[in-house]
Amino acid sequence: MRISQILIKETAFPLKVPFITAIRMVDQVQVLHVSIETEAGIRGLGAASPTAAITGETASSIREAVCLIGDGLIGRETGDLNALLDQVGRSLPGNTSARAALDMALHDLVSREMNLPLTRLLGGGFREMTTDLTISLRDKELMVKDAVDAERAGLGVLKIKLGREWEEDFRRFKAVSGAVSCLLRIDANQGWSVKETLRFMDRCDRDNLEVDLLEQPVRADDLQGMAFIRSRILCPLAADEAVFSPSDALRVIETGSADIINIKLLKSGGIYQARKIAALAESAGLEGMIGCMMESPVGIAAAVHFAAATPWIRYFDLDVPLLLRDFSSDYGIVCEGPQIQPSETPGLGSGGTEEEWIK
Repeated sequence: MRISQILIKETAFPLKVPFITAIRMVDQVQVLHVSIETEAGIRGLGAASPTAAITGETASSIREAVCLIGDGLIGRETGDLNALLDQVGRSLPGNTSARAALDMALHDLVSREMNLPLTRLLGGGFREMTTDLTISLRDKELMVKDAVDAERAGLGVLKIKLGREWEEDFRRFKAVSGAVSCLLRIDANQGWSVKETLRFMDRCDRDNLEVDLLEQPVRADDLQGMAFIRSRILCPLAADEAVFSPSDALRVIETGSADIINIKLLKSGGIYQARKIAALAESAGLEGMIGCMMESPVGIAAAVHFAAATPWIRYFDLDVPLLLRDFSSDYGIVCEGPQIQPSETPGLGSGGTEEEWIK
């Protein structure tokens, strides 16, 4: 079937409470949904959310990139999916969220054409996954309340956002650790120096505070610092912002900078590139995490199907369904509290009404 048109619509999903990290605060998820349609009327959906602080992309830059890359897809046959994905992957270096939206839409389109759930198209099954829940970086008392509420709601794994002044961060973490029995992960979002990271972790060791993993405490380009931290701490160290591409993953492997690589589709440029990162990291003996931005349920669904088809991934940070004020079940996934899995029907969403889309 030939691709006939590519449409875009912009929407927003309100959050239950503001999402706060060391680098940004948002109270709603801004989304550009992308629809790739064939002459036969079959539609595949993808989505991107502007996260300028991480990927450098804005809503306008995503829209422009989708249009530029998409022009090269019009008239192409969908039968050779890998050729289409390779074309998207090589177009407009950077622009990872725009390329991810097109990548998701192409995967969704072909899965619908073949009447297969996306995880089946990717060679996977329907394993159930347990996501953590992010606790935003706020005043200590509010973080404790959020953590206690999460545990009461059935969450067993929490990701604690830190990354400001390390001593105050330690007081936050110690208070949360004393209030709940959950597994606790720390994400400093590049907010500390190497020295501050080691001081923080030494204090945790001294006070017998257990850390399930530590994620990206220092700048993404400081692989030497990451390697030094890794050699000095007891828990696994995860690279997030340090890995956008397969070549980034290779540098992390070669420098011994992490135990875990956190893959996010909007950061990697979509499923096609994410699978390359996963293959490299698995072959090097690293462990896998699937993460997400604050993004559309369509994007989360794509990540869930990718993760279900990638047994190497054993850490799951796909908590957007728990953070959105409203989350429909019509996105190709099934969510029950922290348990999340792909559904057995094709498609990542209904796409809404035709009037909402623009060329």
